[in-house]
Amino acid sequence: MSLPPSATNPPAASPATPPEPVVEPTAAAVPRRRLPTWLRWLVRTLRLFLEWLAAALLLLGAGLHTSVRDGIPLLAPFFYALPAMVLVLLAVAGWVVSRHRLVWAAVVLGIGGWAATQVLAVNLAPAVASEAPRFRLLSWNTFNDELAGEEAHRVVSFLTARQPTLAGIVEAGLGDEASGRYSPDRWRTRTGLEPRWLRWRFLTLAEAAAYAPNEAATRDAADPPLPPKAEPAPSPPASPELPPADDGSLDRAPGDDEARSPIVADLRLLPDLDVAAGGHHRRLSFTLPDAAGRRRTVTWILVHSKSDPLYDRREIFRTLTLEVERLAAEGPVLLSGDFNLPAESALLDRLRSTMRRAAEVAPGIGYLPTWPLPCPVLTLDQVWVSRHFEVHAASSPYHLGSDHEPVVVDLSLRAEGDDLTHSP
Repeated sequence: MSLPPSATNPPAASPATPPEPVVEPTAAAVPRRRLPTWLRWLVRTLRLFLEWLAAALLLLGAGLHTSVRDGIPLLAPFFYALPAMVLVLLAVAGWVVSRHRLVWAAVVLGIGGWAATQVLAVNLAPAVASEAPRFRLLSWNTFNDELAGEEAHRVVSFLTARQPTLAGIVEAGLGDEASGRYSPDRWRTRTGLEPRWLRWRFLTLAEAAAYAPNEAATRDAADPPLPPKAEPAPSPPASPELPPADDGSLDRAPGDDEARSPIVADLRLLPDLDVAAGGHHRRLSFTLPDAAGRRRTVTWILVHSKSDPLYDRREIFRTLTLEVERLAAEGPVLLSGDFNLPAESALLDRLRSTMRRAAEVAPGIGYLPTWPLPCPVLTLDQVWVSRHFEVHAASSPYHLGSDHEPVVVDLSLRAEGDDLTHSP
């Protein structure tokens, strides 16, 4: 029996079909996990709250800066807490959290431009030539009641590098040698200047020959005792050349301190300026040669006002301004120290009619705020000069020896009569 062909010859296998390609799901096709409703509501509420808070503080700060500033004691703490750079940060924060990016971008640009006029000193006028000897005044709050160890080393190293003719330091400790504090001899050796610690932790530094011979008799009974004087070192030969007066350097050559009379002389204490409980202001005087070569008496007031932002400072600066007006009518006046008051304060408006702030009139461009380091936003440390002075340079070098930046100013004294032709 024969089989059918289909049984003996099985059908040919059909060609295998290629597998379909695996398509990876796209990001759009993957369903995103949504935050819980309560959490989304919380995020939106928080962003809206932060945006409104930034807007409210910006309006408050801008309103104070353009109106009463700190002239009303109740509003003064808000003025101190909202300086120009803080307002810039608030504007940036509002831009980050808001959905109205274009509106906030315009706010950032507007606030940033205004803040630049507040924190930058720009004076493109050429430096004024003067025949008077220049001297360098350094003002600093070292923020160290002991001024010991590494902190003292940093402060002394900075003073050595800057070579001030005269230095007034606030919160400089008591000047004793306990707990490793710098001894007077170490100050003399490192800086070449004679230290004098005063009551309320003030410290003055000047050449030994700059102090008045009877300076001890003018000190207050509450002042620390004078440090012992070191044995005089042999005088080195004087340098025949002085640095040129128009390069920003001082009219003094290294090594000729003993061979010439000091620029600053007859430095002595005067009675304190009474500001009640609002701080401590020490008064001193010294003589300085003017452009005509005649020595004139300069009154120097070291300022350290109370730091409490809630304290009413109006009486402090009214008393200070009245005293400065009286002194400036008689002769040259210097103010330096930690004012614990921003330079744009309304309490300094009347002072501007008599004095000039050195950082504002010095030639050049610079950043004005000096506190707190490492990111200063307030100009608390200031040097003010009467119309009798020419300001050749001013700077606030960035230095982490304190939470305050030092202020370094190069000055000269105009000839008598010439100062009357210059506006304050």
